[in-house]
Amino acid sequence: MTRVTIAGFIYFAIVFAVAFGLGALRVIWIAPALGALTATALEIPIVLAMSWWASARTTSWLAVPPKSADRALMGVVSFAFLMSAEIFLGTVAFGRSLSEQMSGYAQPAGVLGLAGQIAFAIVPWLQARLKL
Repeated sequence: MTRVTIAGFIYFAIVFAVAFGLGALRVIWIAPALGALTATALEIPIVLAMSWWASARTTSWLAVPPKSADRALMGVVSFAFLMSAEIFLGTVAFGRSLSEQMSGYAQPAGVLGLAGQIAFAIVPWLQARLKL
């Protein structure tokens, strides 16, 4: 269980670092030029490709068993860290209230972004199911 939790955190940290950088590019340059929805649609495949790689590397490095339950827990842990980081950054760094952040998920770009975040959480489990 501890190994799975650590794997979930490391997986989150790797992908979050990349997504944070891409998110800055998206918000500063791409969204103003193409719109939030298009910018998000362009970012998600890159983040999910990194997620696939990071999950495979992390599970291999930490020898996380390929059991679906272990990999699902890894995804849940990583998703919990991701949502916590989003709430923290939104409130502390960007001065948004929790309700303002949640209302962002009702916008088309927010819905797409949340779908990408859920896909990120599913990746470790999916790799176990595909026996990768």
